[in-house]
Amino acid sequence: MGACGNTSELRKINQKIVVCQDPGKEDSLNDQFNNVQVAGNTAGVFITNNSDVDVFEQSPFPAIFLQQKDGDTVVDFIKTKTDPKASIEFKKTILGIKPSPRVTSYTSRAHQMQTITKSSSNNCSNPSLDLNYPSFIAFFNDRGAKPNSTTILDFYRTVTNVGDGSSTYIANVTPISGLKVTVEPDILVFKEKYDKKSFKLSVEGPRQLNEAVSFGYLTWEDSGRKHVVRSPIVATSYKIEK
Repeated sequence: MGACGNTSELRKINQKIVVCQDPGKEDSLNDQFNNVQVAGNTAGVFITNNSDVDVFEQSPFPAIFLQQKDGDTVVDFIKTKTDPKASIEFKKTILGIKPSPRVTSYTSRAHQMQTITKSSSNNCSNPSLDLNYPSFIAFFNDRGAKPNSTTILDFYRTVTNVGDGSSTYIANVTPISGLKVTVEPDILVFKEKYDKKSFKLSVEGPRQLNEAVSFGYLTWEDSGRKHVVRSPIVATSYKIEK
């Protein structure tokens, strides 16, 4: 916790979520963000009164931006704990509500933040977890991979229909250059309210992605075109150095 101005110090705790207090100087938030990225920290919590954070939306690492009043709560939590722990949890996907839920980026604003214990549940490809999270983050970062070698990453999700009565949702995936994304099944039929359905999203691509970050979206739209749920798909070559 601090100004996050020294990458050497940040590297010493690169397996930690760091909390950065923006001093409010010109380009200070940008410098902090770059330092955390270079150091390879697990995630960054940036406390700032700077309202212009849209430039950081396509972050290659989990990042949260908090206003000062919300940041003070986090700081107080850290100071009162001998071994404070936290992680970032994505919102759940729920179909059939107005307006439909939407996650627009890899970063999170203050109202999306939850402070929970960091654990292996952050591995989005593990199907034994609560998989109602809408985001898909695929890591293609095998630096020792043979040229032209590929791999497939599978993600399992469960969605809940909270609309009244039956409904049918159809999947559509926006193309991501160099990757093949498929959804099985690509049609979900709900018989009643609170009915649950599961699906698998697969991302096939090179073991070592050339781009740092690539984005796409999975969109579920009901047959009556009244409800749309869009989930971001993030493919990255970013790797946390151990």
